[in-house]
Amino acid sequence: MRISRNHFAVLLTLIVLPLATLSTAGADIVNVEFGVNTETITQVVVSGVDSNDNNFTMTQDQPETSGTVLAKTAFLQSITLADTTILENFSFLKPTIVNASFPSSGTVEVYTNGNRITDSDIGFLDGIAEMHSDDDLASYIRVDGTSIDSEWDLQYGQAIDSTGYFIVEERNGNTDFSVTALDINGNTIGDTLAFDAPSYQWDTSIKNYFDTSGSAQTQELSVIDLNLFNTSQDIHGFSIVNSGNADFKFFFGNVSSVPEPSGGAILLTGILTIALRRQRSKMVANA
Repeated sequence: MRISRNHFAVLLTLIVLPLATLSTAGADIVNVEFGVNTETITQVVVSGVDSNDNNFTMTQDQPETSGTVLAKTAFLQSITLADTTILENFSFLKPTIVNASFPSSGTVEVYTNGNRITDSDIGFLDGIAEMHSDDDLASYIRVDGTSIDSEWDLQYGQAIDSTGYFIVEERNGNTDFSVTALDINGNTIGDTLAFDAPSYQWDTSIKNYFDTSGSAQTQELSVIDLNLFNTSQDIHGFSIVNSGNADFKFFFGNVSSVPEPSGGAILLTGILTIALRRQRSKMVANA
């Protein structure tokens, strides 16, 4: 039987459309909840400079809820998880911010490198990019008094290392926003992670000294395995919808590793191995 071009086009549509529907139907919204689909933190180490220009270092073996540290900077040194995994090296490639949309009412500002940049200032988007790539807990976006969602995409220009962890902080750990992974072309992939009050475990006691919110509203942390995005594709970026005036940031944590031996150490090991073999050969020959 001969199939006309029109019939072939109809047939192709009947085949491709269901497949396309199946490929997007698998996407879901995952509510991030501590103790359900997050990692468990057992220690946090932070060092920085407070609002009085005093250097400080804090080793927290439990969430800190007894006070607030108003900080100019608060660099994360390490996070230890319940399975003894130690996360370090939190800085990452600075992303490009695209598809950004912010409300004209209320307060929208970003804290980064000890500075405060409003959405009307030159360098605001660059400040958001910087905020997402550093390890400073006092570096985050603040959104207050708006009724319209803030949205922006991050593009990294390379694939994210899926063996690392996704670290999220939010002031007071009580406001909703969502994150969806992007592929190399900027298309959404995998599941959308929804954050809200049950998402966080660890109160750091840190708040940027520019932040005028209540003193008890400090940055709280959650650590998430990147597999929670549920995609087999390489992740090249993220799409953000800040639907609840969240004051937050996210960044990455890499697993601490033992340094590789230097070339000199490898050479010395080789020489010692050869010497031992020769010594054993002489002992056998003289036996």
